[in-house]
Amino acid sequence: GVHLGYENIKTTFGITPAVPAGFSFTSAGAIATGLATPTLAVAAKPGGSTSVRDWTLAASYNLGVATLYGGYQRATMTGGSTDKGWMLGTAIPVGAMTLNLGYARETDAVTGLAVDGRNSAFGGQLVYPLSKRTNVYADFLDGKSRLAAATSAASSATQRKNTIYGIGLRHDF
Repeated sequence: GVHLGYENIKTTFGITPAVPAGFSFTSAGAIATGLATPTLAVAAKPGGSTSVRDWTLAASYNLGVATLYGGYQRATMTGGSTDKGWMLGTAIPVGAMTLNLGYARETDAVTGLAVDGRNSAFGGQLVYPLSKRTNVYADFLDGKSRLAAATSAASSATQRKNTIYGIGLRHDF
């Protein structure tokens, strides 16, 4: 399977936002791991606007014993800031269950800031079908983020580690 996606988001506001505006789309890496795309700062003026143009190319191939996934994503934001990411993943049947594993890496080059942001995450999910349309799952994510910073040395305030565990029930209508 092949997936090609494009989106163009334009936001217009009457006053300078109180918090930085940023990317709101879900990148291929975020799809693989559940890691949200970081917020990027926008220099906005009263009555200004921001624009994000994003494209994603992803593919999957079923080998019979496992399905492999891969993808690349690139976005450009007002002012020339960019967000690039890639992901690799697999879905492996284990008896009645499916084990999903994925790794993603993303880099944010923010115009005017000396240190670019960098994010990476490894995620996994175990899915057990209760019926044709209902399943239970348990998942985890282990990731690291370094937000874009205005100094040449990333401070501890711009770095964070994410560890997320989840369990749930999903029903497709």
